[in-house]
Amino acid sequence: MIVNMKKLIPENIAERIRRDKAATHPFCALAAVLMLFVLLVSMVSCNSGSPAAVYSDTGKTETELMVRLGIYSSVTGADVNAKISRFDAALSLEKLTGAGNENRAADFFRMISYSGTVDLMTDPDGRQAEAEEKVSSYQAYSMCLKALGYGEAAAQVENADGLYELASNTGFGKGSGIIKTNELTVGEYAVILSEFAVLRPNNATDAVYRILGTMDLDYCLLLKNNGLYDDVPLSLCPAFNYGIYVTGSFSEAAYDDKSEWTASYYATEEEVSVYEELLRGSGWTKEGQYSSETEPGTVILLYYKAIETAHDGEAGIVLKYSADGLLSWNLLA
Repeated sequence: MIVNMKKLIPENIAERIRRDKAATHPFCALAAVLMLFVLLVSMVSCNSGSPAAVYSDTGKTETELMVRLGIYSSVTGADVNAKISRFDAALSLEKLTGAGNENRAADFFRMISYSGTVDLMTDPDGRQAEAEEKVSSYQAYSMCLKALGYGEAAAQVENADGLYELASNTGFGKGSGIIKTNELTVGEYAVILSEFAVLRPNNATDAVYRILGTMDLDYCLLLKNNGLYDDVPLSLCPAFNYGIYVTGSFSEAAYDDKSEWTASYYATEEEVSVYEELLRGSGWTKEGQYSSETEPGTVILLYYKAIETAHDGEAGIVLKYSADGLLSWNLLA
């Protein structure tokens, strides 16, 4: 029996002012005049063209995530606008690759066939960085590319623009674009780290977060609880390992006697085609391919497979691929 898979397509957060009673001391009137004078002078200063401090919420969500994962300390992550030092940047990256423990970072590199050590304090031009100096986005991407196994490629680029292009080609900046600044804030670096976590190292078959989950099951649970892991039921279907997981997009639900899993990925047409081949190779049958009537350029692919434990003995997968390269993955069983 072939289920009508079209039915499986998912429909798409005072300041209180206290006023003191008027004082009766003879100096109060003079004090009030002086305070008014100071206020007027400060107002003139504010409008004299002198630069004001700029505050941003960039990376606030990602910073909170890094604190929960133990990558940032609660002190380091307290102010997303604070400039991050090279030492803290390197330490955070080591903690992330070490599944929360910088002393185990070498395990990550061994798992992806590297020597077990990566120098995070040396720039591509060979300069040795000072521990307390600030970090540019050029340096941050260089560190991350080294940790992904692209150190040699990063060393061969001639300038910052070339390195930014390499970072983009590797998968950085998919959500918010490549960051370009001379001094990264804690928040901006958290954005880069969260992107690093969902990328695949050079020549690796899994993304960083999957490798970290393999290294430490407790850390795997922490990743899942914070939206950084797509817990696809591998007993039912293969995971989508070819694109870039959209953090926080995974969900699972059970109702009546059915279960549903959803996730989203940035992917190319070629990566979707490779996944289709994998589905067919594991017993899934393509029921059809349709163009969305409401979303121009969006293609919907429907697959089914007889699975004894699934509802009605059959499971279905819906792949919805949009023109801007976003793949929505949905499994019903």
